[in-house]
Amino acid sequence: MDSGGAGKLVVDTNIILAILINPNPSNLSFFEGKFLFAPAFIKLELINVFRKHHYLEGISKNTLLEYFTSAVELIDILYPDDLLIEGATKLSFDLNHPIYDCLFLQLALDRQVPFVSLDRRLLEKAKLIGIETEQWV
Repeated sequence: MDSGGAGKLVVDTNIILAILINPNPSNLSFFEGKFLFAPAFIKLELINVFRKHHYLEGISKNTLLEYFTSAVELIDILYPDDLLIEGATKLSFDLNHPIYDCLFLQLALDRQVPFVSLDRRLLEKAKLIGIETEQWV
């Protein structure tokens, strides 16, 4: 597996959802030439969000399953959660932050690549522990 470097990002679930909801050229161009990492957990988080959209907004399961497939295809490497859990658990306690977000932070630390998210609070915590962040358009 590649160990990080220029043009690589750990991408938060909210970014993937934003791209799917508003797939305009400027949103998509941000990721051109970039290699995206995410913990495998992102698949569970995506399904949970899509389930909510199905029941709260009446969006069909088939449409949402197509979104899920598209979302997963945007990510170049789905990193195994079991390789992140020990460090993410420590971060969760140290930062007093939910473990699922800490999986993304631990991945950014392990791969030594920037993290991108729409969650300002999480971005601040990432910076606090020395993770470079990128602003999404």
